Amino acid sequence: MKQPSCLTGSMTRLVKREDREWKDLDTMLVSLPRIYPIIEREIGEERDEDELKSLEAAREWLQPVWMYHGYETGRFRMMEEEE
Repeated sequence: MKQPSCLTGSMTRLVKREDREWKDLDTMLVSLPRIYPIIEREIGEERDEDELKSLEAAREWLQPVWMYHGYETGRFRMMEEEE
């Protein structure tokens, strides 16, 4: 049975959007081993209250991903070995 063209177009857009989101996630994960330690270090050195709040918010947002991929999956170790 042939699908209506409007349904096919909607499915294509959905797949393209999902593919783009996965690529964005992969980009973030590749950057995380560089970014997260910098955030941690800057939190310890920062004196400006507003900057400190921004850094702490970033750490709070990234920490679950960092912990999961760094310790539970070993993904970051595998990425380092590939380099």
